[in-house]
Amino acid sequence: MGRIVRSALVVAVIAGCGAVDTRDDDPVLSSPGPLTVGHRELDEAGACNACHVDNQPQLDANKCIACHRAIGARVVQGKGLHASPLVRGKRCEICHADHRGRGYDALGWNHMAGGRDGFNHQLTGWPLDGAHRSATCTQCHTPQTQQGRPTFLGTDRLCGTCHTGPHEFAKPAFRACERCHTTKGWKPPRDALQFEHDDRVDARMPLLSAHGKLACARCHAGAVFNLGLTVPDRCDNCHQTPHANGPFAAVACSRCHSPTLRTFARTAFDHDEHTRFYLGGHKTLPCARCHSSQQTTKPSAACESCHADRSPHGKRFAALGSPPACGLCHTTSFDPALPRWRLGVFNHAKHTKFPLVGEHADVACRACHRGTGPTSFEKLDLAKGCTGCHRHTKVHEGQFTNAECTKCHRPR
Repeated sequence: MGRIVRSALVVAVIAGCGAVDTRDDDPVLSSPGPLTVGHRELDEAGACNACHVDNQPQLDANKCIACHRAIGARVVQGKGLHASPLVRGKRCEICHADHRGRGYDALGWNHMAGGRDGFNHQLTGWPLDGAHRSATCTQCHTPQTQQGRPTFLGTDRLCGTCHTGPHEFAKPAFRACERCHTTKGWKPPRDALQFEHDDRVDARMPLLSAHGKLACARCHAGAVFNLGLTVPDRCDNCHQTPHANGPFAAVACSRCHSPTLRTFARTAFDHDEHTRFYLGGHKTLPCARCHSSQQTTKPSAACESCHADRSPHGKRFAALGSPPACGLCHTTSFDPALPRWRLGVFNHAKHTKFPLVGEHADVACRACHRGTGPTSFEKLDLAKGCTGCHRHTKVHEGQFTNAECTKCHRPR
């Protein structure tokens, strides 16, 4: 009688894991049925100890976790159903039975209140609300195991992994649909969008002044927000430029134009910083004075390109060029307190046949080049030599000619 009671007790204990006592006299454990398809390799190899302890009915949860690492990691992280108070610390075999055939589903939904379709999703740490409540499990949980069975691990909570729409955002941060939508439905969007167009991380184009008053659809027709623009804040992405064939074709619109200026007619261009022509006294001139709308090339920086027809010197310096370069003698005055056309340094040796040496180098221009007015400069006749300037008719009582001056005199 004692032997029968003992045998019955062993059968009752091991039934939950599938082990059966085959002989009352000398119990030998054996499998009462094939393992599920996921454990088939263990069955075929006879590797009972992969799950059992010392070929006994007892199971070791640590051995389960050693294979099912993804679940073990989530338990350690405190995430998911297996980390919930309902499941954590319970024996795995309470829900996940085996030895019931290859086609048996060991996921254990029949042990959960409501089964799979009535599962309390809040136990996973992500309660379903809004339209998600009416969604079926397989609408979101599409991955399958290698054996072709559904798996409920690794489902990304990012909305954009399930929902595809007209936006086609590339960055994961932009696929967080809840920034603009709710789970109640796509339309209408949130009253307060969790999106900042002025933040370059979000849009790379701050909505300044006039742009801030535009409706989204003005730039994003059909709710297409990823416009695929290399430089999103380039004006000519939307605005047709009138400078396409001119000298400003390669210049960024923002050098002159800005939405803060309200209209394209108003410009703000730092000529001194962005060009090689320091404006100086030209700052008071309108841009069109030098840059006409019909101009197709960059204007010359040479003074005579604009001032040749207004030169007060007439043909006086024609020998220096046609027209002569103003910069040979003048520098543009940047100080309003100074004359507008200051005389600079003229290279007398380079541009004339009379190099200034000795005391001649220190003589003021007007000492030799006299004139009737500020723009008139006397042209000296070098053929007369020294007496072209030095008219000493009584010197040496006229006994020496002009050509003989340099026999005794040298400019020092």
